[in-house]
Amino acid sequence: AGLPFELGPVQAADPDRPWRIAPGDWRTRMLAPFDPLQRESVAAIPFRRRRAAGALDPVAQLLLAFDDGAPALAAREWPGGGRLVVAAFGAGHEAGDLVRHGFFVALLHRAVEDWRPGLRRRESLFAGQPLVFTTPRAFDPAGATPQLLGPDGHPAGEARVTVHRRDLTVRLDAAPATGFYDVVQDGRLLGRAAVNLDPRESDLERMDEAELLAALAETGAAGVRWHDAGADPERGLDGRGRPLWGWAVALAIGLLGVEMALLGRWRR
Repeated sequence: AGLPFELGPVQAADPDRPWRIAPGDWRTRMLAPFDPLQRESVAAIPFRRRRAAGALDPVAQLLLAFDDGAPALAAREWPGGGRLVVAAFGAGHEAGDLVRHGFFVALLHRAVEDWRPGLRRRESLFAGQPLVFTTPRAFDPAGATPQLLGPDGHPAGEARVTVHRRDLTVRLDAAPATGFYDVVQDGRLLGRAAVNLDPRESDLERMDEAELLAALAETGAAGVRWHDAGADPERGLDGRGRPLWGWAVALAIGLLGVEMALLGRWRR
């Protein structure tokens, strides 16, 4: 489930008529860097074995096909990030002459290069901050009005949806809670954004007095008391607690003495 197309059992081609890659969709981001000479060399690679391929998923993108129309390479992307690329051909020598060409390695490099810029462009979304994202799937202009659902599954009434071509840009002044925010239309998921806690919520690095008071002031906190433990080391935190290092050392010495006494007695 979730594959661009289901993979079936291994098929063997007629020895006199191996499969070859038919003209593919070289306009896609993943295949566009291959020049015409490279494309011709790919079409000349014979394939003697492949996996049987099921029907292409409606949301998947067919990248390459065999000359008999069967899918050879397809990709599928998920809302919120993630891509899965499936090939029906193998790189082993028993499958064909793919290992003699640099196409397979170049294809892998291109897949990584195509995805990494997208990862770098993605910005983290935090609770309490504005939520802005664009849906990766096109909406239906004739369908119902798209809605933004919060993590609780209820519509976010203050969300604003802007149409840009066939994409939707969703804006929310402030994400009220962490979780997944879904854009749906007629029960179909158009896009999803993950809202997290600000990583500074778990930052245990020490803050000086001025920085801490400034951060508290931004939250609207009032009546803040500042206690400097270093000014009164004897009191510590409001006089609560008692140092136990001395007792711990004394207990350790006592246990060592008992152990030595028992060892001396057992040796007799």
